[in-house]
Amino acid sequence: MHSKLWWGGLGVFCLVQGIAPIAPTRPAIANPTLTSLQAQAQNLPQTAASSPISNQLTEENIRNVLALMQSAQNKENLEDLLKYVAPFVSSEITINGDSGSTTIILDGIEKHRALLKDLFALIKSREVLSQKVKIRLSDDNTVGIATIYTVKAIKTEDGKNIIASDVDTLRFAWLNNQPTVVSLQSKGWFSEAPASK
Repeated sequence: MHSKLWWGGLGVFCLVQGIAPIAPTRPAIANPTLTSLQAQAQNLPQTAASSPISNQLTEENIRNVLALMQSAQNKENLEDLLKYVAPFVSSEITINGDSGSTTIILDGIEKHRALLKDLFALIKSREVLSQKVKIRLSDDNTVGIATIYTVKAIKTEDGKNIIASDVDTLRFAWLNNQPTVVSLQSKGWFSEAPASK
């Protein structure tokens, strides 16, 4: 795979992998484990809207979608992951790595699906080292913005160890009776970690 596409694809993958709920009562930066994230996601309803069903965005139903997307990503379930993404989704991903910087743009859910499918095959393991999530809503609750700050350790199938830090901005709208990602912007910094001795 071309190096720029690989790094850009890794940015999309890291964006999705980095999504995890942080309860408002937790400190700003947490060290969640995969097990605790899965446990949180298992306790959520299978739909993102809170009960009773809402017809507008709330911080709670956006956090629920983030947790459900995290759970789907952990299981490498593309269909469950992408059901919270609009068909017309547009992403702009800027990657800064050891070999330079590049920006890629993905338009439409099928381009996202194809890239994520390839990336699931490339990543052997990933661990969220720290994360902070901020959610803002418009005054009329028709637009939600989740900004996610994440640091991750990634191991690729070919044995590379990567440290990734990114700031991801997901924009939500209320579509199909649920909060839905309509666009995202990711700025990531990736560096291959030295091999352990």
